[in-house]
Amino acid sequence: MKYAFIAQHKKTWPVDVMSRLLGVSRNPYYRYCQRQHERLPNAEHEAMIEAVKEVAQSSDKSYGSRRMKHALNALFYPVGLRKARSLMREAGVKARYRKKFKVTTNSDHKQPVFDNVLHETLALLSLIKHTSVTPTSQDIRASATCYFLVKTALCRMRHRAVYVELRTMPN
Repeated sequence: MKYAFIAQHKKTWPVDVMSRLLGVSRNPYYRYCQRQHERLPNAEHEAMIEAVKEVAQSSDKSYGSRRMKHALNALFYPVGLRKARSLMREAGVKARYRKKFKVTTNSDHKQPVFDNVLHETLALLSLIKHTSVTPTSQDIRASATCYFLVKTALCRMRHRAVYVELRTMPN
């Protein structure tokens, strides 16, 4: 506010006198004038803001200032991190952040914890499937037993939508 007043009345009164009267030094006033001069909108600045909006829309607003900087550099707008951040602020673009991981498992209970039989059975099935090149009757019997164990485990766990298919014979 003080700097704007000094800028308005600098033709009437000297800057030194007004800055002493308002209790500010001259250096910040001149920096204020420089910033105001840099803020003048030009065609390249407007093009960068439009590019920021397009990149944000194409990325579903998932780009923060770091990724926006890289995207603008790829579009031949040489900007740094702070410039990308200020362009995003001017364009009204904010990055969407991931929600914090919420733990839903209550592991502090007194219920018994069972072994993962299904995982062990599937590992055994995978081992049988990959080791037997030419199936023998013993391999077929073992794979049928494993298939039965998997099906039993799935039924016990009430996962009826999951089907395990084992093919020991080559097509």
